[in-house]
Amino acid sequence: MNSISKIFLALLLAITAFSSHTAFASDNTHVIYGDDDRLDVHESDVTARKKLVKSTVLMTSLDDLTQTDDDGDYKLKTEKLGEAQDLCEDERFYNQPSGGFCSGFLIDDNKIATAGHCAAHITCEEMAFVFDFAYTNSSNKSLDQIKASNVYTCKKV
Repeated sequence: MNSISKIFLALLLAITAFSSHTAFASDNTHVIYGDDDRLDVHESDVTARKKLVKSTVLMTSLDDLTQTDDDGDYKLKTEKLGEAQDLCEDERFYNQPSGGFCSGFLIDDNKIATAGHCAAHITCEEMAFVFDFAYTNSSNKSLDQIKASNVYTCKKV
């Protein structure tokens, strides 16, 4: 797979893997046409996809991260996706946590690509990037407990 294909796949995963409080219209005009075949990371049998997910980030405000212990780990402020997006209760992923406001993906060791509007309403100093915000196995109960090693801050936009 060439680099362009990998970047496109990573972008596609970033867009579909994370919910965003600002990315969806509040008038509920977004729908899934055909079969809803979206999967959690742990449900996919494609090893390359699971690897690419490791390069995606949840973008959040530092104010939505609270340090929880001496190891520097964090609790991320979340709400149910269904409540955040005003979905029907029987909608797939309704009860999954929704945190942050955008997503992005690594394009270099220390560079994240994201949509321009994601950096428009928050300063670099207020921004945090959270890796591994995904159900990686069926026993994951909560995504709001974040290891300090998965949280990075912004240096420059």
